[in-house]
Amino acid sequence: IRAGIAVSVVSAVVWLVDERLASADPAHFITPYLNLAVSLGFFLFAVFIVDRVKSLIVREREIANTDHLTGAANSRHFSDILEREIDRSRRYGHVVTLAYIDIDDFKQVNDRFGHSAGDALLSAIAGKIRAQIRTVDVLARLGGDEFAILFPETGAQGARIVIDRIRQSIDRTAHGRDWPIAISIGVVTCPKVPVSMDKLLMLADETMYMSKQAGKDRATYRVYAT
Repeated sequence: IRAGIAVSVVSAVVWLVDERLASADPAHFITPYLNLAVSLGFFLFAVFIVDRVKSLIVREREIANTDHLTGAANSRHFSDILEREIDRSRRYGHVVTLAYIDIDDFKQVNDRFGHSAGDALLSAIAGKIRAQIRTVDVLARLGGDEFAILFPETGAQGARIVIDRIRQSIDRTAHGRDWPIAISIGVVTCPKVPVSMDKLLMLADETMYMSKQAGKDRATYRVYAT
């Protein structure tokens, strides 16, 4: 918007100078300045219209890519990001880690406190996770009470540190609000050439269910080397 305003002012002044050089003296001294004001107003109007349209397009794109309840990426957008990251990891040989998260006993919250409390829980958990990850990491809500975190260029040890912090933060929040929940997490690290997007999601989901079968409220880690 600043660049548009600057270009508008310069364009209006150039228009004024060109008009004065190309024509005889005006009938009234104020006429050129009225023309300047009209042309500047026209340019600024166009700039603000374009800026507004651009803002609306950006907003619509964000809405299309974001889960409305938690603010995390939705599953479709996350799939696009994950596929691009796998391609980049394959090209440059970077490690990639994916965490799959499921809320244990989430149904009890809905049954005891109502669906509004369940929505508040999902939003709070997304906020706690977002507070512990980097800006380059991607949090997504895959549906229901399931989340995923993409850790680009992060090995198993680095992911373990972050996952431990997330579990501690969510555990404190659950106890503080009397929520009868915990989280089960499956973490898969591909150290060299990653598998396909669908395969990586499947491996992370399977690893999460290993945490469920082992008693819930835990994280299971797996290194998958193709």
